This record gives sequence, structure tokens and C-alpha cells, in this order.
Amino acid sequence: MEWILPFVVLLPFVLVVLVAGSGRRAAADHQARRLAVLERKLDLIMDHLGIREPEPDAPAVVIQELLAGRKIQAIKGVPGGDGREPAGGQGRRRGPATAARPALTGAHGPRLASRASPP
Repeated sequence: MEWILPFVVLLPFVLVVLVAGSGRRAAADHQARRLAVLERKLDLIMDHLGIREPEPDAPAVVIQELLAGRKIQAIKGVPGGDGREPAGGQGRRRGPATAARPALTGAHGPRLASRASPP
């Protein structure tokens, strides 16, 4: 007899969770079907107009990593993707404007350092 009260209290909660979960799944399935229909329509329009989808100009290694689901490795496969070397193979160089600029003083540069309150 003592198990009836917890059962009666938990049963509606479990039913609500099951119904809510099935509703979300149905909505996701509906969106996936709708997206597939839109993609098919777009393909038909592109075929009718003679438009071809351009081939990706990324290196083959990047495409392989993306298809495998490894996004970080794909980024590292791009020149300059590891943050060490900018794209184009040029290292970091200071231009004439930055070379002539004096070094910053203080934690936030000379302007903010001069505004600091006296000790």
C-alpha cells in the first residue's frame, strides 16, 4: 500500500516527459524532411538554369578531415590554420608604422598609465 502514493505522483510526470520528448523528435523529423524538399527544389532550379555548384577550392586534406567530422584537424590543414604562420607563408613582420612607434609603458599603454591614481 505504501508504494501507491509514489506511483500515483510519478506516473503523470513520466507521461509528460515521454510526450514532450516525442514531440521534439517529431519536430526535428519534420524539419529534416522540409529541408530535404527545399534542397531538392533548389537542385531542380539549378539544373533548369544550367548552374553548377562550384567545386571546393580547399586542399584535399581539409575536405577529408571535414568529411570525417574532425573540424580542428581540418583547420590545422589550412595554411596558417595553426596560428603560427599567416596564410600566404609570410611570417609576422612589423611594418614601418609599428617599427617607428615607441614601446608601450604600463599595463595598458602610456595613456592609461598616466591616468592611474598616485600611490
